[in-house]
Amino acid sequence: MPRSSQTVLAALLWILAACGGTTASTPGSAAVTGTVNGVPFLVPSALSVVGTTGKGSSGFIVLTSDAGLCGQLESGHRGKGQQRLEMAVYTVDSSKLSHAASVPGTYSLNMSSASGLFAEVDYLTEDDSCQQVVRSTGKAASGEVVITSVEGGLYTGTFSVALLNGEELRGSFAPTECAAAERLFTGEQLVCE
Repeated sequence: MPRSSQTVLAALLWILAACGGTTASTPGSAAVTGTVNGVPFLVPSALSVVGTTGKGSSGFIVLTSDAGLCGQLESGHRGKGQQRLEMAVYTVDSSKLSHAASVPGTYSLNMSSASGLFAEVDYLTEDDSCQQVVRSTGKAASGEVVITSVEGGLYTGTFSVALLNGEELRGSFAPTECAAAERLFTGEQLVCE
């Protein structure tokens, strides 16, 4: 291959990687396309865990800009200036109790029925003192999370959501399981570093 063709090919591959592809295949990875408030969401890391909620349990998937988040959470810390896309996938039974997703399927953000497969998706950023900066415009108004594989607290799949501000995010995730990720959803005070 001529040198100029190699340069063009390398540039195209770099652009595709920088824009976020549409498939994640490496454990602990995710690929996201779209923007939030006009800013691309860069995701070097993906975690998942089954955790408790006020009404039962949920499967949590966290796509984060912080590649070291799991280790930080294990020691009771979290990094400054993070971007996160947090997904919850669960079923609701006739008693209105939630149960962490345990089967592959399409989990909908449309909660119009009393029971079924449901998802919630929120995008947030935090400043240098770990205070949330963006949350309200980052809440997903519609869409779905498709779980293609479930192994305990490890979820693999894809998502496509429209945020309240009209922007869309879609992508895939192949997270690593991180029990400490539940700390993001329990209200536990974490040291900001």
